[in-house]
Amino acid sequence: MTTADRSAVVISPQGITYRVVLDVLFGPHEAPPAMKLLLEDGAEPMLCAQAVARGKGKTRGFHERQIRVSRKGAQMLRSATGRSSLGRIARSRDQQARDLRNRGLRSAICCLVQGGPEKLDLKDPRCSQTLSRYTEEVDEVFFEALFSGLELKADDADRAWGRWLWGTAARLFEAASNSLPVPESRKYKAYSLGAEHLVLGAFKALPHGTVSKFGDAIL
Repeated sequence: MTTADRSAVVISPQGITYRVVLDVLFGPHEAPPAMKLLLEDGAEPMLCAQAVARGKGKTRGFHERQIRVSRKGAQMLRSATGRSSLGRIARSRDQQARDLRNRGLRSAICCLVQGGPEKLDLKDPRCSQTLSRYTEEVDEVFFEALFSGLELKADDADRAWGRWLWGTAARLFEAASNSLPVPESRKYKAYSLGAEHLVLGAFKALPHGTVSKFGDAIL
């Protein structure tokens, strides 16, 4: 697989993440014959991606990922117009997930572990585990949600994705509040301010009508 500038698609030791697949399916590359979806591939074909991770001249493992493509997803991928439309939807969902991570969850966790300071250190390494877990959970469901959402009205699919992101972020924040070291004397303040950061980030990142009360989101 090569990109428009003839460079090869390279993956990291994290493997074939959903964002790698997005770049392969919808990026400005030259698609090889194996990527062309044919009628004989079936109504709900299986996308199989295989790659070897490399870095600094060394091989860092063989990776494989299989993704079931829905009937409507396959129909869209068979035409340039459909592929472009599906790509726009996928990119929008990806952006929402990343915006919530970077604008909401990161600030919320930093506020929590730093005891609710006036100025947050957004590079605090204590936040990395929760942020990584969020990314992993998004990765696990991204394409299933993308293809199943094609069976819904566009607005309904957007709200369903937004509600899932919001619920996931709220649940991980709650889990972090019970597992990460938080200054005891500032725990209530840190939790309250952290929840505010998360809600504010969610309102900015997600479609209208998807952000419920914080307490409801973690049930």
